[in-house]
Amino acid sequence: MANFFRDFGANADAIADTFAAYQAALGDPLNGNETGPLEEGRRQINWDGAIVPFDMPNDFFNTAPLTRGAIFSTDAGSEFRVSNPNNEADSPVDNRFSSLNSTYPEEFTTFSPNRLFTPVDTNVFDIEFYIPGTDTRATVNGYGAVFTDVDLYGETTIAYYDKYDNLLAKESVDEQPQGLAFLGATFNDADVYRVRVDLGNTPIGATDDPSNGIDVVVMDDFLYGEPQALEYKMINKGGAMVFEDAGVDAGAIAATFEAFQKALGDPLNGNDAGPLAEGRRQINWDGAIVPFEMPNNFFNSEPLTRGAVFLTDAGSQFRVSNPDNVADSALDNRFSSFNSNYPDEFTTFSPNRLFTPVGTNEFDIQFFVPGTNTPATVSGYGAVFTDVDLAGETTIDYYDQHDNLLLSESVEVQDAGLSFLGAKFEDENLFRVRVNLGTAALGANDDPTNGADVVVMDDFLYGEPQALKSTVIKRGEKRKVKGTAAPNKIKGTKDRDVLIGGGSYDVLIGKAGKDKLIGVDPKDSTPGLWERDIYRGGRDRDKLVLGSRKGYYYDDGDTTLAGEYDYAKILGLKAEDVIQLHGDRSEYNLTEMSLDGKQGIGIYLTEGQSTDELIGFAKGVSVELVDSTLKFVG
Repeated sequence: MANFFRDFGANADAIADTFAAYQAALGDPLNGNETGPLEEGRRQINWDGAIVPFDMPNDFFNTAPLTRGAIFSTDAGSEFRVSNPNNEADSPVDNRFSSLNSTYPEEFTTFSPNRLFTPVDTNVFDIEFYIPGTDTRATVNGYGAVFTDVDLYGETTIAYYDKYDNLLAKESVDEQPQGLAFLGATFNDADVYRVRVDLGNTPIGATDDPSNGIDVVVMDDFLYGEPQALEYKMINKGGAMVFEDAGVDAGAIAATFEAFQKALGDPLNGNDAGPLAEGRRQINWDGAIVPFEMPNNFFNSEPLTRGAVFLTDAGSQFRVSNPDNVADSALDNRFSSFNSNYPDEFTTFSPNRLFTPVGTNEFDIQFFVPGTNTPATVSGYGAVFTDVDLAGETTIDYYDQHDNLLLSESVEVQDAGLSFLGAKFEDENLFRVRVNLGTAALGANDDPTNGADVVVMDDFLYGEPQALKSTVIKRGEKRKVKGTAAPNKIKGTKDRDVLIGGGSYDVLIGKAGKDKLIGVDPKDSTPGLWERDIYRGGRDRDKLVLGSRKGYYYDDGDTTLAGEYDYAKILGLKAEDVIQLHGDRSEYNLTEMSLDGKQGIGIYLTEGQSTDELIGFAKGVSVELVDSTLKFVG
């Protein structure tokens, strides 16, 4: 609930009583320039000290010596001016902005002599609150200000927002041409995280002409409650709740980390095999079982079945630091075996181990129903980073199952400390994340002054992986059926059908008639990447397309991986069927193997691979049968 204080009049005396009442509502004492946090009181800005420059930096009133916890911003460069009638601070002489328009001294008056405030190139600006003298975001119990020369009612307003960016209140300032108006609000059951001020309808510089709809308004004194620390840091961005924080140690980001845990939900499911209906998973790297050279699927294999698989474009190698010589691996204190300077740069959130890819500074995480190869989505993902030096270089990109970018967010900077970033999505449709760690891969010297920022990671957490849902498509009257971007289950009929998947995880089922089954979207630049499609032919001779004249399908592009996360599974293969592949027979190897506990024949691409790449798996048949069905194109 908001309590509003408002008044207007020809001069300062006319609004003085309301101003004083608002001071009392915010509370005593007046805390001046004392560094926070302080438990009670208020802050004020009257612009009148000689120290305040004509060209005022946006953070001037949160920088020593004027540490009052207010930072200003605009969408037009965040430039601000303070009028300067006495040539204070070696700035131009400017009487009530006379240097910007010679008519202004006749329009504007002051509440506390002799200086006024305005943004430049815009009539709209925001005020954000901080613990005074720090970069810790804060909230206040109210904000108010004095305005001069409000001519048009409804154009000059204050909007109050909470930490979720919900609008708490928006109120218009009373009109008082060539005089003063005051508006302030206190809140009983909400905290003000940000205010937006609209000054008339025209930026400073124009001639004030309300009869023709032009209203130029500037401001005098500000006052607001003592800024109080947030318990955690979260903002809404579209359909995502973004949690971000940074600090010198684990305690500095603990509240935000815990808030993200609560957002993902309880319980913590540990290593329980899925599917599970709710909760979250976490990885802290600290168990003795985790090896220094960690396989990419280690956290989706027994006994650590947590549904996360890691991949890179550089061999998908990963390391976990090893200060206690656990798991019979090399002794390594915060990656000291790679660079002896790292222990001075990196710190831990949960002692004592850290994580990184090798040979690259970026990697992907894909989610699966824990303990299975069933692809899944999660409600959100977050992680702790250490030693983020350069803004904008360490990021998390969040993708849905159609490879649409849901969100790309930068991790906050904290040299030699910890940063946290997490996002939870309203649609719970997060399929993959890409993490970019600074600008340099592990091993390089951390040298941000020369553009080299080496970043590693600590704890991960993400929502409980849920299996992708399929869309069932029946052929109907059409001979050719193409799936949607979502996972599809596409069924043919007694006629000859062409069934084409949609670039996701598809089940293609032929029936009577000579059918052609294509699990991938042939127009994709990498057909079959991250897909595991199921082909089941019908009673007649069917063509199962696992490659085209243009190239291979189900090739992940990483010559060092075995391709276990993208392939075609063929069920019910018959001697009269055709399996179409790109290239020629010399590029492939057929191998007896077990997949998901079932015996069959693996079709492996060997051409250009350091590790054979799984392209297809034919269940319950012999090498001879598969070999007899192969047809090559391209």
